[in-house]
Amino acid sequence: MMRRFPLVILLILIFMMPSCVRSQQPDATPAPAAPKPWEVRPDSMPMGYFDPPMHRPVSLSGTFAEPRPNHFHSGIDLRIGGEIGEKVYAPADGWVSRVKVSPWGGGKTLYITHPNGYRTVYMHLDEFCGAVANYVLSYQYTHRTFELDEELPEGKYPVRRGQLIAFAGNTGGSGGPHLHYELRYAYNDEPLNPLYTGLSYVDEVVPVIRGVRLYSGDGTVANVPLAGGKTPLQVRGRCYAGICASDVSETGSSGRNGIERIQLYIDDTLFWTYQVTSFLYDETRAINAIIDYPEYKRSGMAFFLTRRLRGDPSHHSRPVSGDGYFNVEPGKSARLRYVVTDTKGNAKDMSFTVTGVAYQDEPDGEEPPTAASAVAVAHFKKARLQSADCVAEVEAGTVYDNDYLELSTSRDSRLLSPAYSLQLRYNNIPPAHAYTLRLAMPAAGSRLRDRMVIVQVDGNKVSAVTTRAEGDWLVAKPRSFGVFGIMSDTEAPKVRPVNFTDGKAMPKGLLKVKISDNLSGVVSYNCYINDQWVLAEFDGKNALLTISTRGFVRQGDNTFRVVLRDAAGNENVSTYNLVQ
Repeated sequence: MMRRFPLVILLILIFMMPSCVRSQQPDATPAPAAPKPWEVRPDSMPMGYFDPPMHRPVSLSGTFAEPRPNHFHSGIDLRIGGEIGEKVYAPADGWVSRVKVSPWGGGKTLYITHPNGYRTVYMHLDEFCGAVANYVLSYQYTHRTFELDEELPEGKYPVRRGQLIAFAGNTGGSGGPHLHYELRYAYNDEPLNPLYTGLSYVDEVVPVIRGVRLYSGDGTVANVPLAGGKTPLQVRGRCYAGICASDVSETGSSGRNGIERIQLYIDDTLFWTYQVTSFLYDETRAINAIIDYPEYKRSGMAFFLTRRLRGDPSHHSRPVSGDGYFNVEPGKSARLRYVVTDTKGNAKDMSFTVTGVAYQDEPDGEEPPTAASAVAVAHFKKARLQSADCVAEVEAGTVYDNDYLELSTSRDSRLLSPAYSLQLRYNNIPPAHAYTLRLAMPAAGSRLRDRMVIVQVDGNKVSAVTTRAEGDWLVAKPRSFGVFGIMSDTEAPKVRPVNFTDGKAMPKGLLKVKISDNLSGVVSYNCYINDQWVLAEFDGKNALLTISTRGFVRQGDNTFRVVLRDAAGNENVSTYNLVQ
């Protein structure tokens, strides 16, 4: 029978526990509150809890939530002097809760969970340190893989404030040596702005307004002169506005970082605000609905728009009331004033006057479909567009506003099938998430059915979409609308030695090879020295495999073998003889 301890004795036993044990009790470390992403306040963050992750002055080459292709930037980018190898330290006590290695995205990534309910993340690392580095290497050789993504139990790899945890680098999709640093809520991995925790950095430079646009109800777009002008700009009907602005934290820097906050006043009344203090990963692609996406794709300039689409889940572009449109009555004028502010409070404003002009709005009514096939799509429900050999299935929340999804076909000599064009009629914005596309296998290419893949065609560029076969159909999950078709991939991947020649001397330390594939893409890569599997680090952006030869080579003749396989099942085995 279990004995019952008196309450006083139980309290004494708890008090006598080591502090490290008591600190793990749930009541000792309450998780932060869970406000909605657009309600996270900078003054609610843990000021002073986290040290800077590097022992060098904080210098920003990228800011939180700035627009990136198809996503918000989920952290801040810290300069490391243009060279890899800068030491990275734990900013507070915690434990390594996840480790990830990928040729793409964040590259080598470390996650540390802290007892105050937050998590910090470090991407594009060159190396891990200590026991974590040993764990990763052991995992890679045990599972014969370079890539991994593993969650680790609390307490297995504890870290202390100021402990060396990694070295900054240039791995994954990084465009140059730097440290990508994130702050998240631990309970749902929601990214927050790390600058709100009191990181010390110098910024005395005001933001730069790079462009302002007016979008009138008649479809015309007018660029507002940045130097100002005495003649009011004309607007017609229901209008909205857009601004492109950037920030730098250092005098003379050519960088174009994101803006902390944008406000638009109309006749001295606040009309619209843009600010991202946090966001959910499920809504990161909503950046495309907040900006003038076609202009961003054309010029790289992100104009943040006041108009709000009905299916935008983010709430970061917030009209004070209504949907972000305004109307200036014919013959009357309004004064518009933008105020652009960075995290340090440096502000830049710009004012201009607009005059309303009479405009005959088009009568409401449903236009007939313009393509061979079309279906109405709404942001809040499913839709299905089907022809005899093409089916597109769109889930609720895929599009940002009510629209028509149109299907038309054409011929393309590069394809085994027709070219299927799937386009939205009005809002030329990529979908919020993937949809299902099914294309019937062409009978003419039946002998190649095991090598068929769905491809997306953009002019001369053809890129494969991950494809699976279901009976006589090919199925893919595209993340954009466009032109699709079917091609066969019968060509094996290729290998090109970089620092050695077959039959010649073995280079010291490292072997390097370039790999490539003509269509479906390399999905597995394995290297062997004298028939022993050896780790090959894959740099995706440079298509480069790097192999350490330490402990694997012998005096005299050695064999080096590279085995590649693409998504269509084509395989290349390349063997080289090298002399030590």
